[in-house]
Amino acid sequence: MANGNKRRAPSSPEDQPPARRPRVGTRQGNNSNQAIVPGTTSATGHGAATGQGNTQNQAVRPAAPAAPPAPARRALNGPLPVDRRAAYPPRPAQTSVPRTEAEREERITALRNQLRYPHAIARLILVGFLSGAGWDVNRAAAVFWEGHNRYNHLNLPLLGAPTQANNSAALRPGIHHAQRAGGQVRRGDNVEQGRLRLLVDVQMGLRNSIFNNRPRLRTTNANMTLLLHEQLWDNDEITKVVNDLNGDYRRLSERVDRLRHPTEHQPSRDERLALLISITSTNSWYSARALLQNHNWDLARAIDEWIRQGGIRVVAPPPNTQEEVKRKGKRSWNANKPREIINGSFDDDDFEEEPLGPPDQSIEGGDSGPIKGRPSGRKGANAGPGQDDDGSATHSSHRPGFVIDDDRRQNTRVRAPDASRLRIEYIRNGRYGVEHFDGANPDDDQWRVRSRFSWDDGDTRPEFDWNNRAHISFLSKWRSDRLLKITGEKKRLEVRTPFNKYERDWLREQEAIRTEERFYELAQQDRFQSRITNPQTWNAALTKAPFDGRPFPMPAAELDALTARFNQQFGNRTMYTKVLWKDNKYVYIPKDMSEVGEVPRPHRTSLVIGQERRRIRAYAKHFHLTYDGNVPGGGSPDSESDSDCYDERNA
Repeated sequence: MANGNKRRAPSSPEDQPPARRPRVGTRQGNNSNQAIVPGTTSATGHGAATGQGNTQNQAVRPAAPAAPPAPARRALNGPLPVDRRAAYPPRPAQTSVPRTEAEREERITALRNQLRYPHAIARLILVGFLSGAGWDVNRAAAVFWEGHNRYNHLNLPLLGAPTQANNSAALRPGIHHAQRAGGQVRRGDNVEQGRLRLLVDVQMGLRNSIFNNRPRLRTTNANMTLLLHEQLWDNDEITKVVNDLNGDYRRLSERVDRLRHPTEHQPSRDERLALLISITSTNSWYSARALLQNHNWDLARAIDEWIRQGGIRVVAPPPNTQEEVKRKGKRSWNANKPREIINGSFDDDDFEEEPLGPPDQSIEGGDSGPIKGRPSGRKGANAGPGQDDDGSATHSSHRPGFVIDDDRRQNTRVRAPDASRLRIEYIRNGRYGVEHFDGANPDDDQWRVRSRFSWDDGDTRPEFDWNNRAHISFLSKWRSDRLLKITGEKKRLEVRTPFNKYERDWLREQEAIRTEERFYELAQQDRFQSRITNPQTWNAALTKAPFDGRPFPMPAAELDALTARFNQQFGNRTMYTKVLWKDNKYVYIPKDMSEVGEVPRPHRTSLVIGQERRRIRAYAKHFHLTYDGNVPGGGSPDSESDSDCYDERNA
């Protein structure tokens, strides 16, 4: 049995615990936002760098805001537009407040996918809009768009101002800009311009005089662009990672090197094109391809040109070509300027091209230099589907496709309408393709019945219901099947990628905390009380606790919460901050997870997390559990030398 005296680790070295020495290892999560880059947001403390605390993801009940302006009241109480393909059904069901962390995260993701603008997608902003709209995703989007157009010139909040409660910045709904204490993310006329401005601000901030004593933080535009893209253009997440990397951009440089060399290999070209489209959010995939062609498929040089021009210059495909006939070289939806909701209706712009923004400041040392030698990345590091690390094609029945805006972090959940789940965009053989979900089941003998759902008025088939678990399960299966066929992957990403040692250590630590908590509950004993207060219940707990080779049973809701904490700690991340207790103080050690596996790390489902609890060999050592020795990636029964479960005997 693990001993007691376990505390939650503080979010900063200044917040030290009392003299009593706790066991290190807490239910770690994602702390309040931190920003270190001047010109964007300001630092709020060390907690963000530790990746602990999960303060903002708790059930937040902010104080009731003042009466909202008339446009916001209309958005909160009036009708919403109807467009089934945009996940706006004609008769939306009543939305309930999410009960689990996983449900909350999926609604945050759904709203982020609707808004897309970098100044709008900070987590606190999204939580504020959702909480003010009763966690109704579409209603929260409508409130945002009303304020986005009516109050941007005044720079005023729509429904209230930030408040502080219990060390968590619980925003009342509707802060117009992504404002923090000391800065804001600059707006752009479209998503592409917003991302460009964020990139320039981050790069200029790292060259600001404040950081003269840390010049190692500077890096090239291509490296920083990939980092921004990996962190989904969330400035708060970006600054945490920049702080943790502390100038070690080797992994990013290796990936960029692999994407620079001239190649005649079509899948390699497709991978670069899909990535450039995802980064820029351009509507014209044909123009993105022309930009890469002009730079001999050197992605770094294409990114440098994108910054200098203030956007991707539109190139029209030649008449009567396949590219021209199919949407004139454009994507199937306006990714660069999401549809706004004004007075209960969508404000469409018919894909009108925005003029290029004015060139921003020149970034000293930002341009990539000439290509030197061959890529020097680690074997298999970041190799694309159907492709080895040297760029050679694997043996497959057809060339793989590369998905645009590929973000397989979580399965679609109920009450989280998200139009991005209804389509899969990809590049294959140098051309754009898209598949839309219509409800047809190719595995069914009657699949020629095109759809089981209604997508148009007057159709007698049932509506796709975002609150119906059976409908959501069908959509998730469709996405999984189509992604496998498009990309050529043999297994789902989360199954194909084994857990790394930091993920296994973290899970083992959560199990240790949980085991202690359950034992002391059975013993009716204060964990931080060294003296046994009730010997009778203590002895009874020793006989009742399941220390016979099995972990404590975990209800589904608790497993969902564990999965959400895991995904916040590791999902889509490249860095992990280890927390150790040494010499009567906490020590924070950033770790680059690219050294121990693929990055960024995939999000996991509750099923996979539940299985992994019984698969890690280290559990057998620490908790006398049985393990399956045939499971790949199970690890060694010996603890890692830098395990988070720090041995008290060595303290």
